[in-house]
Amino acid sequence: MTNTTLAINGDEFLGYKKLSLTTSVFELAAVLDFSVAESWYQGNRAKTIKPNQEFELSHNGLIACQGFIDGREVSYTSQDHQVRWIGRNSGGDLADCTAVHATGEFKNQAAGSIIGQLVEPFINRVTFGAGVISTAPMSFALETGETRAEALHRLLAKQGWHPQITADGTLYISSKPKRADGALVLGQNIKTGNLVQNHSGRFHRYRVASQTNSQAWQGKTIPATAQPDVSLIDPAIRAPRELVIWEDSATEAECRKRCEYERASRRGQGEGIEYSVAGWLQQAPSPGVTTRLWTAGETVPVYDPYMEIDAELLIKDVTLAFDDQQGHHSLITVTHPDALLAEPEATEESLEGMGWDCKFDANGRSACEHPADLAEAQQ
Repeated sequence: MTNTTLAINGDEFLGYKKLSLTTSVFELAAVLDFSVAESWYQGNRAKTIKPNQEFELSHNGLIACQGFIDGREVSYTSQDHQVRWIGRNSGGDLADCTAVHATGEFKNQAAGSIIGQLVEPFINRVTFGAGVISTAPMSFALETGETRAEALHRLLAKQGWHPQITADGTLYISSKPKRADGALVLGQNIKTGNLVQNHSGRFHRYRVASQTNSQAWQGKTIPATAQPDVSLIDPAIRAPRELVIWEDSATEAECRKRCEYERASRRGQGEGIEYSVAGWLQQAPSPGVTTRLWTAGETVPVYDPYMEIDAELLIKDVTLAFDDQQGHHSLITVTHPDALLAEPEATEESLEGMGWDCKFDANGRSACEHPADLAEAQQ
C-alpha cells in the first residue's frame, strides 16, 4: 500500500487528481506539478492554494521534496474549475536570483566557504562527498548578471564537482555519484523504454583557457595570449563545431577538468533512455528492508536486451508521477555513467550495446543467463 502526502502550509491537501515531481542532475530546481478538476463549489480548498505558500511532498514516510508554490493556472465555468499549480525547491531560487558579492570576487577562500556564500540564505546546509576537499583554497570571480546557480555550476566545473539538492533541501557536492539500491530490468520492472538522442549541445572541440593579458573580442574582454590553454576532442561530433570557455585565473589542471566535465556532461545530456516503471520506490517495501525513492544522480544496473545493454548507468532525470489511470509510476532516464565524473572513463559512444556480450537465439531471446544480482534486487 502506498501513501503519498502533499502538505501546503502544513495542511494536507487531498484533492489533486494528477501530480508529478521532476528532478534532474543537470538542473538544481526540482519541479512539482499538480492539478485538480472538480465542481468549484465543492473545491473551496483548491482556491486557497496560491503562490509563495510552502509545500512538502512525501511518500511512504520518505520526504520527496520541500519548496514553495511558484504559480497557478485557473480555468472555470459556472459549475466546475480546473486548477494547476507549479512549485519548486530552493534550487528554483538559485536559478532565478542574481549572484551578489560585495566585491564580485572571492580571493583565496576555502571552497566550502565560497559555496556557502553563493547559496545563502536559500540553502543553509551544505555537505560534501568523498573526494571533495571543501577546505581547498580557491579564487573565483562572478560574471556580470549570472545567477547563483550559474555561478555555482561554473565554480564546481573547474574542480570536476557536481551540485545536487536533496529532498530535505541540503546542497550535496560530490565528485562521484552514489549507487541506487534497485535495478532496471526489461521484462521485470521496466514497462516501456524510449531512446532520445540530441547532439545539438555537443561539440567536436572543447577549449578552456585562463584569462591573463586582455583584449576586446565581440564586446568581451578576453586574453590576447591565454595561458594555460587546454583543448579536448570529441571524435563522435563533426568538425569544426567548437566551444570556447574563458576562465578567470584557472590553473592548467582546472582548465583540463572543465574540458573533461563539459565533454562528458554534454554527452550525458544529449543521450538518454527513458524507462517507465511502476511505483516510486527502488524496491518493494518489506520487513527489515529500507527502501528509497528513485533519485536522479545515482547509478543503477540496467539490463535491457532490446538495446543490448548490460551495464551500470547514471540516472539523469526522474519523474515521480501519479494519475487516475496509471496510479503511482516513475519515469527514469539513464545516460552514460561518466557524465558527472571529474575524470570521465572511456566508455562506448552510444548507450546501445553498452557492456553487452550476449547473443540472441532463433526465437529472439537472449542466450545469456539473467544477471542474478539484478534479479535479486527486484525481489
